[in-house]
Amino acid sequence: MKRINILDSQTAQLIAAGEIAENPASVVKELMENSIDAGARRIIVEINGGGIKLIKVSDNGHGIYRDDVINAFERHGTSKLTNSNDINKISSLGFRGEALASIGAVSKVELLTRSREENLGTHMCVKAGKYSEIHDAGCPYGTVVSVRDLFYNVPARMKFLKSEVAEGNKIAALIDKLALSHPEVFFKLVRDNKQILCTPGDGKISSTVYSVYGKEFFDGMVPVNYEFNGIKLEGYISKPEKCRIGRNMQSFFVNGRMVKCKLAITALEEAFKNSIMVGKKPYCVLYLKLSYELVDVNVHPSKIEVKFANEEDVSEAIYSGVKFALDQYNLKTCPLGKTKNNNSSSNNLDTDKVLKFSKELNSINYNHLGNKSESIKNLVCSEPKGCLNISHLNGEYKSQDAPLYENFELKIKKHNPIEKYNSSEVIKQSKISIDFNLNEIKLIGEAFSCYIILQQKESLILIDKHAAHERIIFENLKNQNYKRNSQMLLNPLSIVLDKREYSAVIESLDLFYKAGYEILDGGGDGSGKIKVKSMPMYEELDGLENSVIEIANYLVENRKNTNPKKLEWLYHNIACKGAIKAGKKTSKDEILNLVKILLDNPNLKYCPHGRPIYLEFSKKFIEQQFKRI
Repeated sequence: MKRINILDSQTAQLIAAGEIAENPASVVKELMENSIDAGARRIIVEINGGGIKLIKVSDNGHGIYRDDVINAFERHGTSKLTNSNDINKISSLGFRGEALASIGAVSKVELLTRSREENLGTHMCVKAGKYSEIHDAGCPYGTVVSVRDLFYNVPARMKFLKSEVAEGNKIAALIDKLALSHPEVFFKLVRDNKQILCTPGDGKISSTVYSVYGKEFFDGMVPVNYEFNGIKLEGYISKPEKCRIGRNMQSFFVNGRMVKCKLAITALEEAFKNSIMVGKKPYCVLYLKLSYELVDVNVHPSKIEVKFANEEDVSEAIYSGVKFALDQYNLKTCPLGKTKNNNSSSNNLDTDKVLKFSKELNSINYNHLGNKSESIKNLVCSEPKGCLNISHLNGEYKSQDAPLYENFELKIKKHNPIEKYNSSEVIKQSKISIDFNLNEIKLIGEAFSCYIILQQKESLILIDKHAAHERIIFENLKNQNYKRNSQMLLNPLSIVLDKREYSAVIESLDLFYKAGYEILDGGGDGSGKIKVKSMPMYEELDGLENSVIEIANYLVENRKNTNPKKLEWLYHNIACKGAIKAGKKTSKDEILNLVKILLDNPNLKYCPHGRPIYLEFSKKFIEQQFKRI
């Protein structure tokens, strides 16, 4: 057995640094939280090379006493706790005293600080955990920490970092959240000598949200102000019609601390139930304020998660506060809400009538219907026997070289500012020979505006038109080039993304291009804005923004997937959105053209998600179900 050794201080510091200084964004987080805890009302962050080359955080806080400068870089050196009792009521963002020690162990740090009680400032450098001499320095009150060449002495850590652009976007996203967490603090971010963010620091949540996300985003929100059992909830939530795909724009803060909280997410989305479309998620900037004794912030190394003493009260406060805000918004915007004297009770259901109706329904006797028939079994999706032929229904059948599916053009609304395009030749013709028989197929019609019904000799065939159209579009996207799949927008569409979504999109521009999108960096400054210049011809302009956001969310969550896998998912996504929707009425010509493509491409049996395109029921099987044989 190996002997047990006590690690030397330098090795111990490097191990600790791996937990605290994980990447440039984590370093920025620790330094900014120190500034906030020091009472700063003005914080300026400068980064170069994604924070790898330089991170500089300047504040006008209390500063550090000269006698405490060395202690600040020692492990567990902190001014925020004095004894074990303080752990039960932590009000500061940082408290472990490991940040500066960890950062100093893996970089070159320069500290310039001056407390309000001292006439001169203090200058000191730390390189790989070793201190230089302390010198006098002329400087204003506050602290400036400059971190250069992050991980220069642990090069193995460098290979785990992303590109400078990606790391810079992580920092920008983090500073957005920190700025939102403290509206009373002025924040400025300078990235590669360009100003990216500047908040007013006036203490107003509205002006901070506006500064971080912009006018369009802020205009899609409604205020929340609610109190329950000593728990104060305020902030903003999205209007129901402005909800989006994914949760990247959900921000929660507890006593000024940015947190990830499943409890809060669940309560928020429960309040929005029945108010938004399935698949959409509300976005928010919500602040919870409650007694420090009721929150445990010491449950996660990065202090991003918290635990509540009374989770039910917190959940109720969020649910009821959001629900109340939504009710107020609906009352103001819905014409039915503007009743005489704004009496909301006039909109209530007559519960007596509802109860009576329910009792009448329950009293119906269904016994005369007999036992429920067994569910249909052994329905096998197979290629229809023989050869489907519908040429007698639509004139002469066109040759293999003629473009098919002409009647399935995407109908562009007149107000959509996009150029016309030709959607013919949606799918390449397969070189197969089909023996057409004019009397073999009969079009019966449609069921539920969803399933095409055909009769072929002794069989009945049902075709799911959405699944069929979806697979045809999918095949076309795989086989055609960008120019034939794309349509130019006369006016590029601007979209505001979360910094992680933005980073994922900018890193995947080539992927978007292959799918028919042409996307430009909206500001070229990492601000989160993009411009969509072209989109796939199967897209509807009204749903373009949601589509791009959904794709961005997928890219954020599936960064490790290979490009071919991502591209196939993109094709699936576009095909699903562009296909005829179930329940939409379809003309006879459209039905005929759809069936023709299936005839010429018998290999198209399943939609991209694996669902069958058509089912065949023999006459014998149907007669068995009716007990005729």
